[in-house]
Amino acid sequence: MKIPQILAFFFTCVFCFSSQAQKIDFDKYEYILIPITFGYMLEENEHQVSSLTRFLFKQEGFEVYMTEETLPFDLVENPCKALKVSLEKENLVLKIGMVLKLIDCYGKVVYQTPRVSSSLKESKPAHQEVVRKAFAYIEEMGFERALMGQTNKKVFEAPEILTYEEEQARKVQRLLNDGEIYVHERDSILVYKVENEIEIHEANAKSLITRLSKISKSTYLYNHKDFNGILTFLDEEDTLEIIYMNSETNSEVKKVYTKK
Repeated sequence: MKIPQILAFFFTCVFCFSSQAQKIDFDKYEYILIPITFGYMLEENEHQVSSLTRFLFKQEGFEVYMTEETLPFDLVENPCKALKVSLEKENLVLKIGMVLKLIDCYGKVVYQTPRVSSSLKESKPAHQEVVRKAFAYIEEMGFERALMGQTNKKVFEAPEILTYEEEQARKVQRLLNDGEIYVHERDSILVYKVENEIEIHEANAKSLITRLSKISKSTYLYNHKDFNGILTFLDEEDTLEIIYMNSETNSEVKKVYTKK
């Protein structure tokens, strides 16, 4: 067989494969499963990649579960209702590569993104950047999905891929917009509510101080590397009171902050 014929045969096969891939019926899948630890990871949720992947799929309207969570009864009864996410990492010269795959209950790859890469030097931003780049291909497909009895098709003009710096800038702006500033003498903090937790940030929102767990309607458990205590909202949240034990003096400290 001559070279032109070989090339023609090759591109014909590629076209046929691509055509078949477009015929995949994603409506029959109701759930996305994400492992807390992908195969290449040395620890759970390394670089917060698993939680970022979960966030991206949920943001696009998918019903997502971590594989370690308690799964819905219908999914336990029929595992084929879910697609499992797989991330395969490649260590390249001066950068990392990543391929995102969607795998059915039989272990068959039903969709695979092209390889994406990041040249960022810091490991966490680099890993999160390749995940976002890979997910952009999921967005581009514009899955036709039946949600709450209605079929909706998402149309994307172009995927938005943010750098780590842009993502951080958006996070800071969100905290400044949605958080509240409280002041005690010369000390200012930003308080941001997240479901059954609150986050305490520096007033400029650029550094997280600690997270607090809700234990009653207005009281939160205050866990910090240097001290433990409780935080209580008073006066319809115009005031907050922090009480903790000072480990150096072994005495109780009380601070009252007023909403700015």
